Amino acid sequence: MRLYLFRHGSLPDSCAGRFIGLQEVPLSDKGRSECLFLQKLAAKEQFDAVFASPLRRTKESAELIFPGRDGIVFDDRLREMDFGKWENLTFEEITRLYPESAAFWTQKSADMAFPGGGSAKGQKQAVKSFWDDLKAENFDSVAVVTHGGVIVQFLSILLDLEDDQAWRLLPARGTLSCLEINSVPGENRFTSRVLCLGAGERWQE
Repeated sequence: MRLYLFRHGSLPDSCAGRFIGLQEVPLSDKGRSECLFLQKLAAKEQFDAVFASPLRRTKESAELIFPGRDGIVFDDRLREMDFGKWENLTFEEITRLYPESAAFWTQKSADMAFPGGGSAKGQKQAVKSFWDDLKAENFDSVAVVTHGGVIVQFLSILLDLEDDQAWRLLPARGTLSCLEINSVPGENRFTSRVLCLGAGERWQE
């Protein structure tokens, strides 16, 4: 299977440097332009299925990348983290308002539970549940339009990386990453390799 992970396009300048989780925000003009470029990349592949987070920015991205496609499946397990009280704050603001949880985040992000929100472990469990369902299908090529945190969880699970290693591979907004995943004959496991990471308007193969 080839798994194409599209990160939604860029957001308005008002979101810069802020934790944007479940907040509903639109794409910026730049974000729409990025998705139109991704449309050209997506047109080179025949996808058995297209999945997306139901949040506005990913829905808009999916509709631009796959114009006119029927049957895009919106799955809550692909939503971004619920940042709770951190939502729409900068890290400087968070450090001032919630110093203890800010310090914990910098030391043990994989164990983080956001005040009034979700947890890193909960997000990983949601992505693992989605992947378990997906690999049970007989798909050759699948597209997922989602968020940075979700893509990091996919990379962690599929490449068997520690969370801090996976976060170093976080692709920019408005880019495509692709993994080739093969089952090992006679064994209940698979191997994965990265075909591209962070392909976008400024990327050259």
